[in-house]
Amino acid sequence: MSGFVALLRRDGAAADPRSLDPLLPPLHERGPDGSGRHCQGPIALAHTLLRTRETLEETSGPHRFDSQREPTATDHDVWIVADARIDDRRRLAADLGHPEWWRLEDGLLILRAWQLWGEACVEHLLGDFAFALWDGRRRQLFAARDPLGVKPCYWFVGGGAVGVGNTLSSLRRHPAVSNRLNTLAVADFLVDGCNQDLATTTFAELHRLPPGHVLRMTPEDGAPQVSPYETFPDRFEPTSFRDAGERVDAYRAALDAAVEDRLTAPRASIYLSGGMDSTTVTALAARHLDEGRGAGLRAFTLVYERLFDDPEGPVAQRAAEFLGISGSLHPLDDALYFEDRHRHRPPEPYDGSHLPLDRLLLDPVARHGRIAMTGDGADPALYHPSDQLWRLLAKGRVDRALVYVLGHWIRTGRRPPLGLRTLWGRLSGRLPTAPALPSWLAPQLTRQVDLEGRRKALEESRLRRFAGRSRSAAWLGLSDPQWPAYFEAADPGSSGRPIETRYPFFDLRVLAVSLGAPTEWCLDKRLLRDAMAGILPSEVLERTKTPMAGNPGHGFSESPLNLFERLCLESEGVLEYVDRDSFVEVCKDWCRRASPRSLSISPPDPSMLRALELAFWLADLGSDKERRI
Repeated sequence: MSGFVALLRRDGAAADPRSLDPLLPPLHERGPDGSGRHCQGPIALAHTLLRTRETLEETSGPHRFDSQREPTATDHDVWIVADARIDDRRRLAADLGHPEWWRLEDGLLILRAWQLWGEACVEHLLGDFAFALWDGRRRQLFAARDPLGVKPCYWFVGGGAVGVGNTLSSLRRHPAVSNRLNTLAVADFLVDGCNQDLATTTFAELHRLPPGHVLRMTPEDGAPQVSPYETFPDRFEPTSFRDAGERVDAYRAALDAAVEDRLTAPRASIYLSGGMDSTTVTALAARHLDEGRGAGLRAFTLVYERLFDDPEGPVAQRAAEFLGISGSLHPLDDALYFEDRHRHRPPEPYDGSHLPLDRLLLDPVARHGRIAMTGDGADPALYHPSDQLWRLLAKGRVDRALVYVLGHWIRTGRRPPLGLRTLWGRLSGRLPTAPALPSWLAPQLTRQVDLEGRRKALEESRLRRFAGRSRSAAWLGLSDPQWPAYFEAADPGSSGRPIETRYPFFDLRVLAVSLGAPTEWCLDKRLLRDAMAGILPSEVLERTKTPMAGNPGHGFSESPLNLFERLCLESEGVLEYVDRDSFVEVCKDWCRRASPRSLSISPPDPSMLRALELAFWLADLGSDKERRI
């Protein structure tokens, strides 16, 4: 299932089916395989289908309990619209008391869980999901989002209605939602690359349902109630094991189950690099598709062919050949910042949308199938601090320090990293700090928002949240707001392509094993290497973490100075956030140091690109003729 929206009349009067009409065009773009709607009392529901589960009969409209077809469904006034992929379906069906239900479509499984457990149903669901459910007997709207925030979910209150949906551009078309912006969210984007508040969006009147949260609302309520049910990782318990072999076997089994559960169609794409993470997903997926021959799996690799000697393409091709799948290389050498930017209008500013990946990668992926797999998530889950040896010694664990050093030496023939620079920074109080605020921020913005104070308060809050946890740095990385922003940017409602991206390393079963592993298992990703021994080609299995061999060197579609001046004419709104004179000086300084077509000497600062992205986005916002305000 894909796009959905639910509108609840706050006065309890009958919903008007026509109220859904302006919200549907963006849903049809992301769900081209069917649609349906339903009105019952004060609720209006609509859904569009992106068919990704070919092993089951997916329906294109809202689901309901049907007492004629399912005698055990005693309450048939419950309807659901959802974007969901439920994992471990046999376990869930057994818990529901009907093992045969594992074949039900995802929305129906959620309905059965609601029937048995009510609001507690979300605590029994494993997978990626966002849904809105109307219980006619209770006269209650209930919405939920998965614990990691892989599926987006938004809501608003206005115009006598409460709206919930998974597509921001759809909800924005409601007459009660204006273009008024959330200044804090825009400031966060310019400073840190994404909104740091998981409960808000760039639009002041549109809210985000945070990961692991639910929303409740009845017509009699004054406002929706939003509360957590599984805020990762507050109630998440890592798994411990008796010995090394048991840990490795459990990790391999969890990864295999995560990949298999995400292969819901006979064709899938994989974003393959020459690294171990994406190759692991590729190897496991190839085992499951087409009886292990991998005929339905195709690899897509971004490469550089002229700017520098890039080993990723050849390594990825050899890995694909070893695993028996086809693949293609997509050169990025001629990619230009903001080229074809008019073709892709993201619903929110996104740090990364300046490269034309829609043209280079997303279109061929969409032609192959509806599912794309990535290896994202292994790095933060298996994060290893460079000064781990000194951390063990500081705790008096000389025994574990010796095992740490000798074990790594025996396995690899090398000593582990000593982390002397990090140790000196810790002892001297000179640890790396966050980058300074951009010099070109508008003075009125810095007066309105204490950006330094906000950044410090957010960081201290996150550090307190994980204080005392084993592997706290890994928890910190996995809970970074960048991940939900990244998931949402890849969602069909943002990318504009009918592709559902799936992330096996962000499976809670996989995280339970990896986050429970002692730190020494994370050095060189030992846990992953041991789990994939005999499955991956030795070239990949023995390859160390490899940084990019050179500067990508992307140029601009036009001079960044000219670009900014032109965008300012199209939308002066950017000057509420960016000081024109200061930014012009930054652009001139960069142009003096590097040719616009070759950035090998002086790449642009990421914040400079974010300022240009914001200018583009605001210009698009002002020229959007389809908006109904």
